[in-house]
Amino acid sequence: MRYKGQNTQIITPKELIDILCKSAKMYSEYADTTLLFVFREKKSDAYDYYEVRYGSNNFMHLAGIKSKNLSAIEFYKACLDGTVKKEDCNPRRDASTMYAKVSIMA
Repeated sequence: MRYKGQNTQIITPKELIDILCKSAKMYSEYADTTLLFVFREKKSDAYDYYEVRYGSNNFMHLAGIKSKNLSAIEFYKACLDGTVKKEDCNPRRDASTMYAKVSIMA
């Protein structure tokens, strides 16, 4: 079954799994670290910053997924290992939100 949500591309279940696995590998470069982003909008402005924590347990939430079978960390590891299944990918809120989030993850 193919899904086309509002403002999202068409994603099949296989494409969903492929995107999650690819994204988990990219996320692993930052997993369990904290990054500090320092910026200013104009040269005359004072610096501002955001501190962002990339927890292993946050990956599933970022994808808009809630699994009935796996904890957040188990889900992330399954995506890293390539063993995640379609049955593990239930929408946290609704399918449209999940597919919109996943379609831009990579």
